[in-house]
Amino acid sequence: MVSPLISGFPASSPWANWCGKSVSRRMKRTGASKPVDSKRDVIVSSGHPLVGTWIEEENPILTTSVVYTITATEGRFCVSGVDESDGVVFNISNTRWDGERLYFVSLFPTTNHEASHVFQIAGRGRARHTVSYSDEYGDHTVHEVWKKRHQS
Repeated sequence: MVSPLISGFPASSPWANWCGKSVSRRMKRTGASKPVDSKRDVIVSSGHPLVGTWIEEENPILTTSVVYTITATEGRFCVSGVDESDGVVFNISNTRWDGERLYFVSLFPTTNHEASHVFQIAGRGRARHTVSYSDEYGDHTVHEVWKKRHQS
């Protein structure tokens, strides 16, 4: 089990160990999980450049207060997300690594807003973050630059 301090979820939560695993509806109810069946089962380590806490690079339009923390546990990436402005923890699912890009889906529980994410290293301490979502105005894809937060 992933530590609640690492994952951002209580240990009893079915979302607490989303480490590159896929679950069925039945598994979501019971909290059980099973590894993703993948042709490319790539093992990752805690020294991988994506491991860390990521924040959006400041920009003149809007900088989000959402922070994603990526860890490596048992050779798989684990992702957690929190909106630091109000402390709301995102539900993260469908985490998948293809050897170049980290994919995951986030659900903001207070609004049920769901988004698909792709993180890809873009240089030392930088990542390209692509977010795709739908709302009442249509389908959207946003390309952002994120940076790794320095540990104090």
